[in-house]
Amino acid sequence: MKGSRQWHFLIASVALFFSVACYIATPEPTANLELIATATEKSPVTPYATVRATVTPTPKNATVNALRALWVREASGHTSPISGILDSGTSVELLSECDEIGWREIKSGTLTGWVNADYLSGGCE
Repeated sequence: MKGSRQWHFLIASVALFFSVACYIATPEPTANLELIATATEKSPVTPYATVRATVTPTPKNATVNALRALWVREASGHTSPISGILDSGTSVELLSECDEIGWREIKSGTLTGWVNADYLSGGCE
């Protein structure tokens, strides 16, 4: 029975740790925690707990800063076919960092494609 009481104390300690850790964390990015506990009555060692965390990064956004509109292309580069047009002031989700020629993959509504980062707020930052 003594080992059983120690196990309950360990679970309570781990639960308290999780409460504190979740309280301190900022709401962004989100995290999913999974607790894996291992112990047996016959085990000569103290039970232990393992925590695995999965972090989902917060999407980055930018605004189109073109004179009137910005062409969205199927791939990076001026010669790629145009797949859509975004008006100046449109908010977009950034799906990639800048590539070697200064283009970023973006998403706005159902439109996904590549734009020259010079026409986005923040550019290639």
